[in-house]
Amino acid sequence: MDTVRSFLAAAIEQRSYQRCWELMDENLRLCRAQAWLWNNRSHPLVGSDLDGLAAGFVSGRGGDLWEPFAEIELDQMAQQWAEGYARNLGAASHPRPIGVDLELVVMMPTDGEVLMFNEATLVRDPIVFVVRAVEGSCAVAAYGDFVPVPGWPPRFEPPVDPG
Repeated sequence: MDTVRSFLAAAIEQRSYQRCWELMDENLRLCRAQAWLWNNRSHPLVGSDLDGLAAGFVSGRGGDLWEPFAEIELDQMAQQWAEGYARNLGAASHPRPIGVDLELVVMMPTDGEVLMFNEATLVRDPIVFVVRAVEGSCAVAAYGDFVPVPGWPPRFEPPVDPG
């Protein structure tokens, strides 16, 4: 949960995408870079080597594209989470392991109140992340409850079952 708190503070209070980037796992970094490059693939600075550019972003070599990328990402984060963040987020549940090295973290606005739940309770306006255990610490692996899948474009939602 501390990783999520640090991530949200970096995004909302500090507006430091570099710090957010440091708190992400490599898969999420790759997917965020791929999504932005895919959406901007017709821009002359992007060019045709999307794989090379994405690898550069992940390794910290975003070049002239880093600033516009970071600014757009921060704007999207603020739009998505600033209101809930301003309402004093608290943990909405005990840790929820969802994989060998993955945990679902559900945060909820508390409006400064101490909230205690003794039974399953509907959480209004949750902010959900997946956190991955990485070399003795944790990293944000997903915004939401689905770990993204790299690709052109990357997938941020589970596949829809046609049946």
